[in-house]
Amino acid sequence: MIGCASSWTGLGPDAWILSCRVKSSGLHPRSGNVVDVSQVFDILMYTDAEGEKYDLRQTPFKARIDLLAKVLVPKDRWLEVVPGVSMSTAGEVQKRLEGAIEARMEGLVIKDAASKYFFNARKRGWYKIKPEYDGLSESLDLIVVGAYFGDSAKRRGGAGTSTDLADNCAQFLLAAKRHNSGPEASVVTVCKVGTGFSMEQLKEMRAKLRPNLKRYDPHRAPSWMGGWRGGPRSKPDAVIDSPANGFVMEVRAAEIVPTEEYEFGHTLRFPRAVKPMREDK
Repeated sequence: MIGCASSWTGLGPDAWILSCRVKSSGLHPRSGNVVDVSQVFDILMYTDAEGEKYDLRQTPFKARIDLLAKVLVPKDRWLEVVPGVSMSTAGEVQKRLEGAIEARMEGLVIKDAASKYFFNARKRGWYKIKPEYDGLSESLDLIVVGAYFGDSAKRRGGAGTSTDLADNCAQFLLAAKRHNSGPEASVVTVCKVGTGFSMEQLKEMRAKLRPNLKRYDPHRAPSWMGGWRGGPRSKPDAVIDSPANGFVMEVRAAEIVPTEEYEFGHTLRFPRAVKPMREDK
């Protein structure tokens, strides 16, 4: 069972509350702004219409999931089945893992379709897949120059004041300072990051950006962006008026990979904040 904001609409990028503890988010079950949602991911015991009981622990996982779909009637925002997808290649797993990290989730749980259920057992057909951060030996200091909304409804809408923009930012656009560049084009975009910080730190970052944050319009982009306007996955929802009004974030990543999404020509794979706000820089 998980506690979710009462405005929650389902698993995915919009379910930002899943990436933090309800207590640290300022929500409280008795306040009316939190609902308890039961997320079902398996079925171990079953009683049929005739009263016959079945122990399903030695039944293959795929058969259990098929039965679960037949006997459970989900109810939105009360009783729901954890979404899953069948995969058979490492490439499919890689793509799903990247999507999970993009959605500010920790990773994936991979289950062998033929696996049986064992209490208090590890690595018996069930595996947790998370990014490894040993690829880059050093962390990077990058400048926060823009942001992405955590709520896709806000992203689709065009309205919003500066306060609305800041309060809905959940991920951040990071850039590196150009070498020997003038103030009009002082940074080059590198990546976006949405993990590695708590709700309290997120509030501090929002407050820091709030006075200088504005809705991003690629047709009227600020001069510091140069010729970059953002790709399908990298275009921000909001940007600051000047890199001088951003702040430094220390990040780590699994590796640096080529991309056309950012002006740098490369980006960080699985980036996460080590120190969300470097006050000393």
